[in-house]
Amino acid sequence: MALTSPLAILAVLVLLVAPSARAGAVFEVREEVTPNVANFKFVFGSPANQLQTFTGAGSIKRSAGAGAGLFFKSSAIPLAQFSLNRCTAVAVHVHPNSAETLFVTAGKIRIYQFRGEEDLTAVRVFDVNVGEAGYIQQGAYHMVENISGGTTKFLQIFDHPQGGAVFAAPALVALSKAGGNAAKIVNAGFTGVSFGANAAANGAIVKISCTW
Repeated sequence: MALTSPLAILAVLVLLVAPSARAGAVFEVREEVTPNVANFKFVFGSPANQLQTFTGAGSIKRSAGAGAGLFFKSSAIPLAQFSLNRCTAVAVHVHPNSAETLFVTAGKIRIYQFRGEEDLTAVRVFDVNVGEAGYIQQGAYHMVENISGGTTKFLQIFDHPQGGAVFAAPALVALSKAGGNAAKIVNAGFTGVSFGANAAANGAIVKISCTW
C-alpha cells in the first residue's frame, strides 16, 4: 500500500530520525559548561602551592584550582605533571579512591604493582614508553621508576576528584623486594620520618640505585 497521506509520511520520517538501538548510542548532555577558555585549559604549577620540587630528584606540578584539580561547573579532574631525574622513582604508594593512568611524554617508566603494603611481592611489572599510557587499578600498591638514561616526564590522570596518595612507610625501606633496578633506597619518605640506613627523609620522589 502506497504511503500517500501526510500522517503516514510523517510517521515514516519520525522512525527514520528517532534514536534507536539499531542506530547506535544516544548521547546525553549531562551538564552545561560555559564557553570560557578557563573551563577547558589547565595551568600546571600555578599557584605556587601546586608545585613541589625535590632537590636532585624531580618535581610535581599539579593542575591549578582548589585541591588537586581544576573545578568545572559540576566536576573536577585532578591532573599532575611528574618530572623524574635519572635514577629516581615515585615511592611505593596507593590511591584508595581512584584508578590512575600515566601518560609518558618523555623518557620511559617501569610500573611495579605489589601484593600489598606488608607484602612487596611484585604481581605485575610493565614498561611504558613515550606516547604510551599505563593503567593502575584503584587500591593497588605500586611504584613508578624512571628507567631512561635521562629525565622522564609523565602526566598523571585520576578518575576521581579526590585521587590522593597514601605512601607505604614499610615499603619505602623494603624496596629491594621490588626487583629490577629498584634495589636500594638512597633517600626517601617524608620529613621527620626515619626509614633506616641510607634513607634520609626527602620526599615522595626518591633516589634509587640504577645502572642507566
